[in-house]
Amino acid sequence: MHRHETLLQVLTSESPTSRVSLWMVRCEFSGESRLRMRQESYSDDVGWFTQTHLDLTPDQLSQLKGGIGSDRLSSRTRAFPSTSSDRQTASSVRQTASADAAPAPRDLLPMPSVMAG
Repeated sequence: MHRHETLLQVLTSESPTSRVSLWMVRCEFSGESRLRMRQESYSDDVGWFTQTHLDLTPDQLSQLKGGIGSDRLSSRTRAFPSTSSDRQTASSVRQTASADAAPAPRDLLPMPSVMAG
């Protein structure tokens, strides 16, 4: 299967040896496109390499945009938890708000945090 990949964005982290890259991946045979998120690490011996990746279909990407759209994001903006007690509070709020929802992707596919701060 031949595919064409286009780098869209690189999200840096506090660590100079870790990043997330966003790629548009298109299958030349079927014409289907997906957004690929790659968790990458850097090694002097190898350079940048992929630790893991997650592909989002156009429908999933649309749902993600709806979930973090500017209207919703601005009304829910809050600083990322910085202390253990803040993280526990944020976690309990998320669990309460999504008690009836399906398991969150973070419960299924753990990824190192690149947004710690």
